[in-house]
Amino acid sequence: MDIYIQVWPNNSATLLTTNGYVLSTFSNEAAAQQVKEEWNKANKNPARSAMSQVTKTPPSSPPLYLI
Repeated sequence: MDIYIQVWPNNSATLLTTNGYVLSTFSNEAAAQQVKEEWNKANKNPARSAMSQVTKTPPSSPPLYLI
């Protein structure tokens, strides 16, 4: 399962699934990134080294970047 991080204008970050389900919201992007990395380790998913552009968008915009 791919998980995305949406960074909001207030610098909080939300972990989302590919089809838009919210998994959790964090006070900053670094905390969300740490949880995503731990999830990959626990599920033996290789960490994705290439990230597309990080975009800070208003809530009505589509997600994010793939980790």
